[in-house]
Amino acid sequence: MNRYASVLTVIGLAVGICFIPARSADAQMKIGVVDVAKAFEKYKKSAEANKGLREQIVNIQKQVNAKNRMVDENQQLIGKLNEDLLGENLDDEGRRKILEDIRMRTGYLQESRNAVQQAVQAGNDTINKFRNDSRMALLKDITDTLAKIGAEEKLDLIFDVSGRSTTNVSALVYHSGNAVDLTDKLVERLNQ
Repeated sequence: MNRYASVLTVIGLAVGICFIPARSADAQMKIGVVDVAKAFEKYKKSAEANKGLREQIVNIQKQVNAKNRMVDENQQLIGKLNEDLLGENLDDEGRRKILEDIRMRTGYLQESRNAVQQAVQAGNDTINKFRNDSRMALLKDITDTLAKIGAEEKLDLIFDVSGRSTTNVSALVYHSGNAVDLTDKLVERLNQ
């Protein structure tokens, strides 16, 4: 899959370059670079999103802990009932009642364990959705602002120099050093 994604990335760049307006022989392409990871880090809304994520995690952990306490309580009750069952002074009716209680509590215990698993799964789903939604909103802000800056600066291309893409290929293989670094301008605009 990565191989195909790399090929598609190269093809996409090639097609994109084909649509850049033709220039005279002495005109140079104007290229900008941006460190998207740095912009993410310094964007004020990123800190807000991280704070919201931490609050979600704390709330979910509280819910899971409450359900875990139910599991613990049921385990302790079953343990006490087992001790009572071993008592020497029990008649058949007493043993029958305790065994019935153990069966009932064992059912509650399984329900409690299932509730914990469901709470953990629901919590993970909530956290992942919040994380993904936040990230997509931040990326949209970044790309929209970057597009405006690119148009203002009359740039032909803008490359992310923050690291590797999802295909593990650097988004920028080479630049001459003459590219305009837009990172600080992007962060400033985002935080206005």
